[in-house]
Amino acid sequence: MARYFYESLKKYHQIAVISDIHGNFNLLQRLLKRHEVESSDLIIFNGDYINRGRESLKCIRWLMEHQYDKNIRIIRGNMDRVASWYTYGKPIDIINHLSDHVFTLWENCMTELKQSETTLNNFEDLRSLYCKNYSDEISFLEKLPNVM
Repeated sequence: MARYFYESLKKYHQIAVISDIHGNFNLLQRLLKRHEVESSDLIIFNGDYINRGRESLKCIRWLMEHQYDKNIRIIRGNMDRVASWYTYGKPIDIINHLSDHVFTLWENCMTELKQSETTLNNFEDLRSLYCKNYSDEISFLEKLPNVM
């Protein structure tokens, strides 16, 4: 089921679109400081908040904290679907993905949980920890409207 939002943009003074943060929380903070947002402005976050940067969880949690701000709209990008895929994907596919990509949300979560390397032998135990400890973050990303 597609999720989307539609609204007239005429009521906003300025519109900023931020995308491809990819776990770079410092970049997100710098962008927000550089462009001081007034209450009459709109910020559209256009997806890809996780992976590639070391602070995917910080980015997600900041967005969660601000999701109901009247001048913020948040859309899910293709990379953000990976958070859900970690909950159901084939272990070997996820482990291969982890070996090909650096600074994934998975790694960020495992570091926060003080867990060791992910292997086929410990994968299901780690997936259970991931699902249990990050269900709010995963659910938040799943419920965002899709980029069309």
